[in-house]
Amino acid sequence: MSFEESIEELQLEGTTPSIEFDIVDPETGVGFQPQDLRLTLWNAKDGAIVNGRSGSVILTSVDAQGHVKFWLTAADMAILDATMITEVRRALFTWSWLNGERHDGLEVKFTVYNHAKI
Repeated sequence: MSFEESIEELQLEGTTPSIEFDIVDPETGVGFQPQDLRLTLWNAKDGAIVNGRSGSVILTSVDAQGHVKFWLTAADMAILDATMITEVRRALFTWSWLNGERHDGLEVKFTVYNHAKI
């Protein structure tokens, strides 16, 4: 079962903020490190993939207890359309465990602002 969360604070373009969440087994409630963890990052307006992040493997971003801390790069936070004041991004984190028999995910929505326009 996938969920969506939003980061309400505007994020400055070119910065390197982190996204944090915990992966827990839905049956036991215990955090765990999945066998696979991937990220797809896109611009909500036109669906353009940002910084080539389409199914990028990011397994090193999760610890043995299931805590994920993923650091976005400056390229992830670049404004794609210089005429825009803000751009909404969506980051889809998907993971699997039990040799791929179980899958889950989290979508995080956040807004990047163009400091040259504000």
